[in-house]
Amino acid sequence: MWDVQGPQPVSETRPDISDEQKQEIDFDALTRIGRRDDG
Repeated sequence: MWDVQGPQPVSETRPDISDEQKQEIDFDALTRIGRRDDG
């Protein structure tokens, strides 16, 4: 979920998205954390 200020945590958004979308968001977050660690 994206907001004007940037990506918002799934826990703070309304549970109106499917599990598949949640998995995609979680995966994207994990990849970002991994890149941040490498950098």
